[in-house]
Amino acid sequence: MDKSNSTQLGKRPRVTLGGSRGAENVFSPLAPQRIYLHVESVEEESIFDLSPFRLHKEIKNVMKEDIKMSKAGRRILLEVDTKMDEERLMRVSELAGMRVKVARDGYLNTSRGVVKDRDFKECESEEFLEYVPSVINARRIEIRRGDRKIKTNTFVLTFNTPTPPQEIKAGYMPLTVRPYVPTPMRCFRCHRYGHGRNKSRAKEELCVRCGEPGHGSEECKRDVRCVNCKGDYPEKFENMYKIPGGAGHPSLQGQQLGHL
Repeated sequence: MDKSNSTQLGKRPRVTLGGSRGAENVFSPLAPQRIYLHVESVEEESIFDLSPFRLHKEIKNVMKEDIKMSKAGRRILLEVDTKMDEERLMRVSELAGMRVKVARDGYLNTSRGVVKDRDFKECESEEFLEYVPSVINARRIEIRRGDRKIKTNTFVLTFNTPTPPQEIKAGYMPLTVRPYVPTPMRCFRCHRYGHGRNKSRAKEELCVRCGEPGHGSEECKRDVRCVNCKGDYPEKFENMYKIPGGAGHPSLQGQQLGHL
């Protein structure tokens, strides 16, 4: 990059992720990753109608060794170490006389991480998909200023591995991948965490400003008070549940981190 030219123009040149889509674009080698599969019956009978002893024996006969198996809803979750093991199980269509289907688990075989760098403010999310092989989804974080949405240089990336890499190579630049901490479920009736409005035990809807029932936040004239930690956070109560950068509410973290 010619810094003299960018200085003369008074504008930072646009950075792209251009380059080949080879495996070398994954900057840091990934640790050995587990592969998660699930098996379920395609008949009216449930796979749990089979004896656990017999089902375990059938899987062991296929794999020639023990593998980790566990219940996952209406399916059996299988964990294997290699692509060869996965392919062997994917060929299974019958277990103990029952027709079954084996498939990759769509959730456990993926992970998310956050990357951030000022040079990527003008990049598009699609460029991560095009040039970084391990990325299967990318989303730019946007912030709101009044009625305006402002694009940031921070992206949430979804990887095709159960654990995200520590680093990726984006074009010519190495980027550190930080853990992604999703916003927890919040009830908009009692304003506590871990459940939605339909599961709330609150008899009345609470005011988000003061935490008391009987009125809404728009007409509330009381002092601001957090429903969860009882703290006083004037002028910031509307932002107390936001979790940028992975920092959570004190009641979630088990320690007083303060509001955001």
